[in-house]
Amino acid sequence: MNLKYDIIYVGENTSFISSIFLQALIKNLKKNKKFKIKYIVNTYYDHNYGLLKNIEQRIKKKIKKFFSSLLKSQYNDFLHKIKSLNFPHMSQIAEKHNIKFMNFSKLNKTSKKKNCLLINCGGGEIYKRELLKLFSICINYHHAELPKYGGVNSNGYSLMKNKNYAFYTFHYIHPKIDRGYVIFKGKIKKRKNYHFNSYYDLFKINDASKKIGLILQKALSNKSKRKKASVGGKYYSTKYFKNIFNNLIDFRLKEINNFIKIFGGFYYKGLFITEIKKSNSGKQLKNCKIKFSKISNLPIGIYFFFKKLYLFNLFKFTKR
Repeated sequence: MNLKYDIIYVGENTSFISSIFLQALIKNLKKNKKFKIKYIVNTYYDHNYGLLKNIEQRIKKKIKKFFSSLLKSQYNDFLHKIKSLNFPHMSQIAEKHNIKFMNFSKLNKTSKKKNCLLINCGGGEIYKRELLKLFSICINYHHAELPKYGGVNSNGYSLMKNKNYAFYTFHYIHPKIDRGYVIFKGKIKKRKNYHFNSYYDLFKINDASKKIGLILQKALSNKSKRKKASVGGKYYSTKYFKNIFNNLIDFRLKEINNFIKIFGGFYYKGLFITEIKKSNSGKQLKNCKIKFSKISNLPIGIYFFFKKLYLFNLFKFTKR
């Protein structure tokens, strides 16, 4: 007798990554009757991004959106690109296909879910061991190769290190973050005129969406290894990202500019620097001196003007 599996799909309601893969999964399962999506679960709300709780937060969002529309950057160009593609939210997809939609905090954690597969794609939830035990299989989409590049910024670090290809991974979810056994590793060729890491998030999830059948097959066939932890590699945390360039003298101008191309900018003493230029007098690097010309895409003069105003506390330009 062939077992049938329910799927709990977890993602972020407004994430294009979650949206693209979910739509492809629904399309695939019209032919693959072995699986059925039972719930679509949103992690966005639980982290207090979805609902603004007070007037000040609403004002901040409006102001940042206004300046974002005026200032040109890789980051803003990408946001406009995504907006033009008009990806539906997970809640809209759930309504269209008559699938129950819920927030992560409401997911029933009290009873074991027999023959149930949890797929996390774009959701930022950290899974505890007790929750993982409730499901037959739990898998996660990761936007770089594991175990080599773990963590939130690993897509960009992978792009910096790999010359010709960018990778993504599906792995069993393990209590140790990004340490689960790898069931599928995919790759795409790097494109000459694309450097910004979020473009590769889009390219990778599009490629992964074409291989859903194979991914599900491997998730079942390697089930005995779902508790196995991988070794090696490095975990790139937000803290790591914000502290790389604390000692500028350790770096060359070329290295920093390459980092800016991929990440849109870099942190230096709490500021998010998006453009640098050579300078006769300025911050010392290995091969030259540089000056900061833009902070979070604002010309540096304008940035310091706003810094003197009360409105700076609302803008918080250095917080991305």
